Amino acid sequence: MPLPLSVGWNRWDTLEPPAAESWVPQEVVTVVVTHYDSIRSLGLVLAGLAVQTYPPHLLQIIVADDGSPDLTAVEAAAAAISEIDAHVLVQERRGFGAGRARNMGARAATGSILIFLDCDMIPEPRLVEAHARWHHAYQDLVTLGFRLHVRAEPTAEAVLAEGPSNTLAALFSDCEQVAPAYIEGHMARTDVLTSADDDLFRVLASGNFALKATTYWRVGGFDESFNQWGGEDTELGYRLFTDGNVFVPEREAQCWHLGEPGFDDPTKQRSLRDQRALLAHLIAHCGFRRCLPGRTYARSRVAVLVKGDQLDGETLQGIVESVLSQDVHDLTVILQIMPGHPEARWIERQLGRDLRVEVQTGPIPQAPAASPLIVSLPHGARLVSGALHAILARLCSQEDPVGILHITVAGGRPTGDIAWAAHGRALRRGQRFNADDAVAAAGQLFGELWVGGEDYGVVDMGSVTDPAAPATVTIDAAAGSRPGAGYAGELALVAGAMSRLPARRRTQLIRMAAVAIKAVEKLDAISAASRVPKLHAHTRRRIANSLPEPLKRLLRPLWHKINA
Repeated sequence: MPLPLSVGWNRWDTLEPPAAESWVPQEVVTVVVTHYDSIRSLGLVLAGLAVQTYPPHLLQIIVADDGSPDLTAVEAAAAAISEIDAHVLVQERRGFGAGRARNMGARAATGSILIFLDCDMIPEPRLVEAHARWHHAYQDLVTLGFRLHVRAEPTAEAVLAEGPSNTLAALFSDCEQVAPAYIEGHMARTDVLTSADDDLFRVLASGNFALKATTYWRVGGFDESFNQWGGEDTELGYRLFTDGNVFVPEREAQCWHLGEPGFDDPTKQRSLRDQRALLAHLIAHCGFRRCLPGRTYARSRVAVLVKGDQLDGETLQGIVESVLSQDVHDLTVILQIMPGHPEARWIERQLGRDLRVEVQTGPIPQAPAASPLIVSLPHGARLVSGALHAILARLCSQEDPVGILHITVAGGRPTGDIAWAAHGRALRRGQRFNADDAVAAAGQLFGELWVGGEDYGVVDMGSVTDPAAPATVTIDAAAGSRPGAGYAGELALVAGAMSRLPARRRTQLIRMAAVAIKAVEKLDAISAASRVPKLHAHTRRRIANSLPEPLKRLLRPLWHKINA
């Protein structure tokens, strides 16, 4: 069985597929070839698929036709490769329907692995095998094939004659071979997709890529609302990326693309400009939209989860407004209340009708599936002005990125509740790696950091005397690299030391640590008022000695710091 991913970021280079010379293919692969009125090039693509090194009995070919005028020729081309299970599916022509056609082919697929090819991409004989080796070994991968553009007119007979033991390079040796500049530039910029950049999805091209059928449908397949050329593959790549899948560049999965890149066509350029306006609403990344104050898009870049439980409506309004008033506007607030909340109607009417607020009823707030950044506020916590900008700046730091940022709540009750911020892809991969504790798993895979709420402006609502008043806390975006100035920051360091413990034990110890620190704060006030420092130190030692031994060991550095 394929293994779940146990790597962070997009470190595909730490994975190892089975060796080409020793592995035994076992899974059926369906190749979906998207076609419209290009019968000659379709014949060449099907000829290339007929001489694959992958076992023919494990290979299915579906020609997904977008309403071509001459269906007889299409069916004849598919019938010509009788040794492989190949058939044609046709949909009504309603503008450019490549996304709809691919979904049509994927729905009819019998294979557990899907490969998508365009009808002008002649595959090398090892293409299917190169894709499939990765998907036999691991779950949640997207393998990206490559292509070279050539101006050539080989025959289907010539392609068939090369057979599975040869490369097709000899057929194109006299032609100029051009690699797409945007793909190769993307590879160079991202260290061949191993960097922590948040736009690796740009490189997905629908003409040659593969993934598990379960992965494809988990994100919903192609968006069928696209009805003109350009962008539907980038949008799918974005959803696959934020879903936590690893993108694997596979050079052996190569095609020969007949003709020049489509980007050189003026008609396609005009279409792509229109599509970019659509993509601005669907891809929550500043490379695709104007990230300006006041702009609102169909998909928000940040989802802020507010755990309301049974908090009264006025308190929830103050918490939600503390988020909406941040200088980060491209966000959605997901407000959770428990079933039967006595003020549910008031909350829905007062907050739920705001375009940036979604009220959910249930035990756990759920972020939208395509949210790239997620912030979770525990029961009764709010943000001060500038907090969200500081949190995201630290989470997305290019110098030291982390998958999860844990944030204590300044001025809160000693409950051990922790706010957190996460990359959506880290959280969703963590969910599949450890369904019981996705946050802990995301931190294990992508890295984590514990910081204090005093440094990042996460405060308890009960400590705010006037929720409508502007905050006076100064936010230091660099504070996450060092201890906080107050006890909240020091508690964050202790919590970080405990982060490798089982979740239940960790929560118990954090709560005990919070109680101890609250006691020390009270003793500080008593000592200062009575001017009895000897009693102060003595009482601190009594508190320390009364703690359980496991907690004493974890807190020892903190006690030394306080007593110093």
